[in-house]
Amino acid sequence: MKRWQRVLAFSTLALTGIFTLLAACGGDDDVTETTIEVTLEPAESTVELGEPINLTVRLTNVGSDPVTVAKPFFSPNLVFFQVKDSEGEALPFNGPYAKLRPFTEDDFAELESGDSVEQDFDLAQLYAIDEAGSFTVIAKYKNSDDGGQLGLSAFTTDGLPSNSITIEVAQ
Repeated sequence: MKRWQRVLAFSTLALTGIFTLLAACGGDDDVTETTIEVTLEPAESTVELGEPINLTVRLTNVGSDPVTVAKPFFSPNLVFFQVKDSEGEALPFNGPYAKLRPFTEDDFAELESGDSVEQDFDLAQLYAIDEAGSFTVIAKYKNSDDGGQLGLSAFTTDGLPSNSITIEVAQ
């Protein structure tokens, strides 16, 4: 084995060990994600076909320390829904895509322990729910902007899921 191959192999093993150790110790994401809870609540559990399906997505600080979150989490780029029909088939997104602008300091909110920020959605505007049935919905909050360019340290996540709800759409 050539020297450069031995160095490469050793470096790869060393980096793998470091990443394994960091994962075992729990990175900031593991600690941070336990401090934010995503809750999904329907305005009504049964709606008529063609009527709005109003939902509220709420981020709550369930930890003991303050947490900074991105406020415009109502953008489809920060909150995603998983909608499945009664047969378990995922419905495709049918709504508008928002183009995110760079965040400003006003786009972040510091949540003290127990504080929340929320946004309302009309699921019928985002998904083609064109027949009656039972639909299971989960919201996922995603944010990759930690506000570092603004001197902040905001909550980031690749996808923090909410509780699951069921909406009945009647004929």
